[in-house]
Amino acid sequence: MLRRILLIATPLAFGLAASSCGPTWSPPTIGDDDDGLGPNLVGIGVTPHDPKVTLGEDLQFVATGYYSDQSTVDITASVQWYSTDAAVVAVDGGLDREGVGSTTGAGFARVGASYFSLTSNEVKLTVTEAVIEELTLAPGQASLHVGESVQLQAEATFSDGSSGNASGSVRWIVSQIEGPASGAVAVVDANGRVEARNVGSIEVVAIYDQPDGAFESNVISVQVLGDAVQIDGADLRIVGLQSLSSGDELKLVASVKNSGAEAASAFWVDLFVDHDVLPAPPATGEAFAFVDLLEPGQTVAVELATGSVALGLHTVHVMVDSFGNVEEGAAGESNNVWGPEEIDLDGTSGPAGPDLSVSYLSAFVQEASGQVLYLLDVTNQGDVAATPFEIGIFANPGLPPVAPATPDESVVWPGLEPGETASLDLLVRALPDTFWQSWVVVDSGAAVTESNEANNTAGVTVAP
Repeated sequence: MLRRILLIATPLAFGLAASSCGPTWSPPTIGDDDDGLGPNLVGIGVTPHDPKVTLGEDLQFVATGYYSDQSTVDITASVQWYSTDAAVVAVDGGLDREGVGSTTGAGFARVGASYFSLTSNEVKLTVTEAVIEELTLAPGQASLHVGESVQLQAEATFSDGSSGNASGSVRWIVSQIEGPASGAVAVVDANGRVEARNVGSIEVVAIYDQPDGAFESNVISVQVLGDAVQIDGADLRIVGLQSLSSGDELKLVASVKNSGAEAASAFWVDLFVDHDVLPAPPATGEAFAFVDLLEPGQTVAVELATGSVALGLHTVHVMVDSFGNVEEGAAGESNNVWGPEEIDLDGTSGPAGPDLSVSYLSAFVQEASGQVLYLLDVTNQGDVAATPFEIGIFANPGLPPVAPATPDESVVWPGLEPGETASLDLLVRALPDTFWQSWVVVDSGAAVTESNEANNTAGVTVAP
């Protein structure tokens, strides 16, 4: 079943013309573009993601058509809308009310859309009798280049102490601080997605209207730059993969990190099982999950589960930003796939034990200080905590070391919980005369009994 994707653009009632990119709208054609007739509809995405709203309020849902050439078109008026519980929310399909959800009772419901054989992702709507008391916009600021976009999220704090995504229920107000005399610096759609149009800067605030008054968010600033960005923005990568599989259920937790300088918003993480070809966007896996927002330096755990699969050995890949809707630049796009990783389903249940791996490794020569700096991430991909272990650097051993072995430099790490990643740096106080083939070995003292000992070593070439 195909589903999803990119956040879309709809006109705002308060006068901000939102945008869409890609082909001029025409009734969507399902399939790929092998027939030579141009891009066809391959997926549908519904936003906002997992919203929360006060009972009695309306909420605007939007459907994006995702095409085979990676363009997107607003097809909110063309799809069939549905709600899994009409006692909680009813979604309208009538003229000028397309995609509007009317809340009818407190509780939970899932909302989705379909177009012939294509079905979208489902968003989980929470309807509460509590009222909003505070609004916070994230990220606090953003820097975009013309043509790029970023998803803003209005996080609401309710009177019962809970919180939730109110991005589809607020009014977005934009003030242009500097920019052209005619034409907008940026436009904002009904769900808070900002698209950069011209060089300049804007300020954005969200307002939630309630019968007893309106709540206003903090003000955030968005700077729009003119030059094309290559790698200064977000840099999404998977730094660890933890297997929680048991019986015939293939269940993994991927640790996704934004190593870039800018926030990454509104992207998907997909699990691919037994695919012969390395996945590349746009692609849909056997399981998938949505991430709203990932700030620079932040890591999030994403659960991916396929349900019942055949017992035996499976080869899996996990891809972050599987529909390519986050601008990362050429270098940033090169590290979005983890795998191949082998998962053996033997029909048994219960903990398999810790599984330590090197999930990231790079090295930098520092001539001024006469040393080499190694940057690495170590992840416990298992389902049991790892007790203290040694992490060793072998500068140029000739052959890959086998634990137990004595490293050139090392550190003892106090332990790692399942799915946890440790980021650290180690220094070797020497400089290479010729190319070094360096190795990092996790648990170089062989102190931890692991479910998989084959992924404890990673290598890197250090240039003089």
